Amino acid sequence: MIIIDLEKAKPIAKDILRKERAPVLASLDVAFMRAVETGNTSLQTAIAGQKQELRDITNHISLVNAETATDLKTALDTLVSQIKAE
Repeated sequence: MIIIDLEKAKPIAKDILRKERAPVLASLDVAFMRAVETGNTSLQTAIAGQKQELRDITNHISLVNAETATDLKTALDTLVSQIKAE
């Protein structure tokens, strides 16, 4: 039987999320700069909110409170899907 150490697995899951969100954050940076150039403050605010959500994703409650390897895997899969939907 394989036993997963959640204290080691959670930081690994967070690293996976960071790698997944990096290109999305980069594209949002470009969109934000375009909004700045055009003076579109409402779009700047919306993009800033999206970027903050992506930054906060590594502390999502489903990831932090995962008590089993299955919980952690489910949380990771869900959060990666959420990132890809951005």
